[in-house]
Amino acid sequence: MKDEAKQRDDIKESVNNVIKCVSDKLATGKYAPLEEASVIEALAHLVEARAHMI
Repeated sequence: MKDEAKQRDDIKESVNNVIKCVSDKLATGKYAPLEEASVIEALAHLVEARAHMI
């Protein structure tokens, strides 16, 4: 049981790190203009998935 909880917490932390990294890259213009829409859509899906983890 503790192992499952730890694993869930690790996954949440990893997802949070990815969200932050991608958000920071979007904010600083690291993606090409043609990529931005796809990145934003993927980020939205990731944020939605993370919201369901709570």
